Amino acid sequence: MMQIRTTDAPVLVLTGLSQRGFTEWVFVPKDWDVEAVLRRFRFSGTARSRTRQCLATPASVKELIAQYGESSMVPAALNATLTELLDRALIAVDMTIIAPEPVEACSERDNEAR
Repeated sequence: MMQIRTTDAPVLVLTGLSQRGFTEWVFVPKDWDVEAVLRRFRFSGTARSRTRQCLATPASVKELIAQYGESSMVPAALNATLTELLDRALIAVDMTIIAPEPVEACSERDNEAR
């Protein structure tokens, strides 16, 4: 029996959407419990989906900040905290969870590229 390992943990990406539906900012929080976020909100897809999405209100994301903090995986080019970003005129926050690719799939893709 072959075991399939994953290369990394799932990544949560937050995207602020303006009143007109445009992307205002993108934020990748650090040290958030992605599984707990998945249970708390109604995300699209299934457990086997590579990408799952959900729209949330800025207020509900602020509740997550209170629980997990505002650390970011990538430096924010906007020089603003997540709370400051959420205080802008937003219609919603798109939350996307990207599941890690199995190691086996990465190896197959690398071999095909050679």
